[in-house]
Amino acid sequence: MSRSDAAERVLGGRYELRMRLGSGGAGTVWLGHDRTLGRAVAIKLLHADLAQDPAVESRFRTEATAAAQLTHPNAVQIYDIGRDGTDDYLVMELVEGPSLSGLLRSGPLPPGVGAAMGRMVAGALSAAHDASIVHRDVKPGNVLLSPGGRVKLADFGIARVLGQVSARLTRTGTVLGTARYLAPEQLGDDPIDARADVYALGLTLFEAVTGQPPFGEGSPIEIATRRLTTSLPSVRALAPEVPPGLDELIQWATQREPDHRPHDGRAMASALAEFAAFDAERTLAELVSAHLRATPPAEEAHTTVARQAPPPVAEAQAPHPQPAPPQGDPAGTQALPPSTEPHGGNRTATMPASAAAEPAPTAKRSSAVQWILVALIVVAIGVAGVVFLRDGDRAGNGPGGSASPPNPETALDIVDVGDHDPDGDLREWPDRVGDAIDGNPETFWQTESYHDADIYGPEKDGVGLWVSFEGSATLSNVEIDLSREGGAMELWLGDGAPAEDQLPSEWGERIHGGQIGSAELQIDDLPDGMEGDTLLVWFKELPPGGSGYRGEIHDIRVYGS
Repeated sequence: MSRSDAAERVLGGRYELRMRLGSGGAGTVWLGHDRTLGRAVAIKLLHADLAQDPAVESRFRTEATAAAQLTHPNAVQIYDIGRDGTDDYLVMELVEGPSLSGLLRSGPLPPGVGAAMGRMVAGALSAAHDASIVHRDVKPGNVLLSPGGRVKLADFGIARVLGQVSARLTRTGTVLGTARYLAPEQLGDDPIDARADVYALGLTLFEAVTGQPPFGEGSPIEIATRRLTTSLPSVRALAPEVPPGLDELIQWATQREPDHRPHDGRAMASALAEFAAFDAERTLAELVSAHLRATPPAEEAHTTVARQAPPPVAEAQAPHPQPAPPQGDPAGTQALPPSTEPHGGNRTATMPASAAAEPAPTAKRSSAVQWILVALIVVAIGVAGVVFLRDGDRAGNGPGGSASPPNPETALDIVDVGDHDPDGDLREWPDRVGDAIDGNPETFWQTESYHDADIYGPEKDGVGLWVSFEGSATLSNVEIDLSREGGAMELWLGDGAPAEDQLPSEWGERIHGGQIGSAELQIDDLPDGMEGDTLLVWFKELPPGGSGYRGEIHDIRVYGS
């Protein structure tokens, strides 16, 4: 069966091929449907001439299996790998939204947003490099953006394990990866390590903040020659609004000699932190929305297919017509924009009539079942109320939080506030602590950004913020407005501010704790009769934020008597 007829296939008896999305150096990407879990997925079929080579096929499976172990909020998740007949395939998360390549057709990113985007990509690379995996194909076409502004790096399935002795994977004489973004060592026979990804990210950042392709236009050979013989043009010469330090960082990342660059994704993420805008995800979400509204309809006839709205984790969707990709950025992993339908319910997706595949009856029944389940969940939430903060490990107290605010006795006056980082450098953005008690929902105090949700695991108990009241009080209710849900938090009550190096357990009493299930916390199941004049809000685990994990508190309100 030819690849053009592949939309009629079901791989491994489980994955339906719905529509061809694009083709890159290693394979063809399809919009698929997972019959078992009832969700949309992206499926990459290895090119036939590669799959027929036992050495390449073995290497593909080895690398994909290693990449499937990566779990990072800024990396596209690999779900499965398999073989159907003579075809090897990779099943991945399908991200809703355009690629960075598509977004840049509307213009460059603001410098702070571009730096934050790069920091998120560097975070994903950091996780890969820690696992001894090199991506080898970082480029704007592999940087995907969700409607919420989350950045996801795709195509880890063709990554090469560091230290593996192998020749460069080729297809019809072309080096795997887009020539425009390859590091100089990838153009020769030199060993490739994490610094090749840093170089490619530097070029991607250059394009993101200038709107110009690195090393100009021309054939791959001409661009490669410029890369080997000249330096990257000055960023500020093309975009004067870019801070000098960010220009210098991009120049540092794109040095021809690997030894002269940041050594891996973690170092790159750390260097970008200084220039990343705090509200970058919100700005990216607005840019994605504007870009999708401005995307012109395709001129060919189209068939309209209604599909259920996907769950947020999978962020799956049907494709939307896109302009042809720019030169040097063939579609390897295609990003898909969401429906702009203003109401809830079914999304309407548009796809070429020649490529549309009618869903199987089982898939339709699965969609109906999913909507029934969603409806039941909504009803259950409405009946049970929303649990904002669960505390499953504290005896004598049920689930924490309340769907409606309690009747507080008195709003306590907060007279002092401070940050708390006893296991670290004793500082956690102290100059912004006032933003957590100013009553302004637009401002917030934040933790530093960490590479792990558990804040270095056993090496660091947590980080937090304390507020002191005028006199000792018995607390009845605490309200905390966060930027996002996720992670875990504890509340501690004591007298006087904790010493800089004092852990919560050495200072006060734990009065609440558990997983953060909402960005608007209403905590009223507090112990009776316990008094103190200082409340410590203690992050045990952090939600995803920026390129890693961080907590953000917009406002704290405390009630008691």
